[in-house]
Amino acid sequence: MPGARWELTGSPTPTLFRGAGARGMLVVGRVEPYERVTWSLLEERLEVEVRLTALAPERTRVTVAVQGPWRPEMFGRPRSLPRNAVARLHALVQTAASL
Repeated sequence: MPGARWELTGSPTPTLFRGAGARGMLVVGRVEPYERVTWSLLEERLEVEVRLTALAPERTRVTVAVQGPWRPEMFGRPRSLPRNAVARLHALVQTAASL
């Protein structure tokens, strides 16, 4: 539902960019069932869009776009956030498919 808010709690293990148990807020933007969902991560000032495109029965293309000031490549790290998001989405869908 657009405007819904989720409070997020991070890993208990600290990272280079976040302390242990870091908290944040996710606000849902647009929801187009079976096609598109957007949300904002307020603390990180990130805008995220996930698009789904049916290619064939049991085949779906997922596109993830992330916009914001967060620039991990400045530290020599590739931008892995969209790739990790798609991998986690795939794992979630596979888990649901097995129920």
